Amino acid sequence: MIHTKLILTLVLMMGLGLQSANAQHSVNTTGGNASNENGTVSYSIGQIVYSAYADSDGKVSEGVQQPYEIFLITSVEELEELDLELTVFPNPVVDQLHLILTAQDLLQLSDFHYRLLNLNGKTLKSETIISELTLIDMSRKQPGVYFLQLHASGENIGLFKIIKR
Repeated sequence: MIHTKLILTLVLMMGLGLQSANAQHSVNTTGGNASNENGTVSYSIGQIVYSAYADSDGKVSEGVQQPYEIFLITSVEELEELDLELTVFPNPVVDQLHLILTAQDLLQLSDFHYRLLNLNGKTLKSETIISELTLIDMSRKQPGVYFLQLHASGENIGLFKIIKR
């Protein structure tokens, strides 16, 4: 009899414990989506508790809606003034990012530089482009979003959003 009461009490306690478990639960007064020509954002109003953490690689706000984007498009951009074609692949990248500059006149390939930027705009790597194919090592980078900025004669000629897996 005591054994049955003990088992029944444990089952009842476990059942009540599961009833009160709320993982990732938030009671908000309102929320929605806002968009314009620059992008879209989801928002919530009335969330009381959240935690934010930041370091040199980025920041995370627990309990706040987090966007997650996957782009499977290979970037190809033609620049008419310079008669160039820029190709960056694969995107998303795992180890090596390929940057191909194709020009009708090889003299146009002089004085090209690239900068690899993190999401905060900090320059992680900057080098001169010396051939049509440039390999950029991404194997030691953390998964996330990066930007590849291209310069010619001190002017920006291209910006690519790169996803690192």
